[in-house]
Amino acid sequence: MNRPARNLLLLLFGSAVAIATATGTYLNYVRPVMFWFLAASAVVIVVLAVSGMAADIGEARADEDFEDDIGFAGTLTPVAHRPHDDAHGHAHGSGRVGWVLLVPVLLLLFCAPPALDPGAAQRTVVVAATTDESGRAYPPLPPGVAPHIALNDFQNRAVSDTAGTLDRDVSMTAYVTHIDGRPFLARVMIWCCVADARPIDIEVAGTPALPPDGGWVTAVVRLVPGTATRARHYRPIVRLVSDHPVPQPSPPYDS
Repeated sequence: MNRPARNLLLLLFGSAVAIATATGTYLNYVRPVMFWFLAASAVVIVVLAVSGMAADIGEARADEDFEDDIGFAGTLTPVAHRPHDDAHGHAHGSGRVGWVLLVPVLLLLFCAPPALDPGAAQRTVVVAATTDESGRAYPPLPPGVAPHIALNDFQNRAVSDTAGTLDRDVSMTAYVTHIDGRPFLARVMIWCCVADARPIDIEVAGTPALPPDGGWVTAVVRLVPGTATRARHYRPIVRLVSDHPVPQPSPPYDS
């Protein structure tokens, strides 16, 4: 791959990152905290690509002026191939592997992959972030009727909270899925990006009239005490109080 091609690839890559950041598509792959890092990276990459292209154009014009000067002088000998031409991006040979980088760039520009969903990994057993069975006292939940809580926080409290903060109705937004025929509310959690994504799920008791698999709901639930045990892989059971369908949240991952 010669230098002009590398600069073009850099420009496409920087543009893809900038578009994903501006449109919010980046939330399908990383946490919101990465916004400014991605924005700054996109700017730097685009500036490098444009400056490289400008340098290539300037060198091409200098080459033309050099050849015009030789021709004007009336030389009868052919102009020798100058050794620095290879450094200007006219080298031949290796570098074909670099074109492979064009594939993810085009994918991100024209058909960005969607966010992960818990159904894609519903057989994976995920232990809560806190599995200290000796427990600890969690801070109280926000006041009000059925305060909203993250699925990961709910699971952690169900496993090891000694303050009884889940002895009340809470609400959560989650993805509906079924595992071995049993209904679950699930969410994917990421610590940094989708490379470390893990599904988290809680079982819903009985046979509630939930939307089909793949649907998102905001559900009001009540923990069934003593169900988030090691034998159950720390998956708590809840009783469904109410639910209503909602669109996929943004960001789609649990906090």
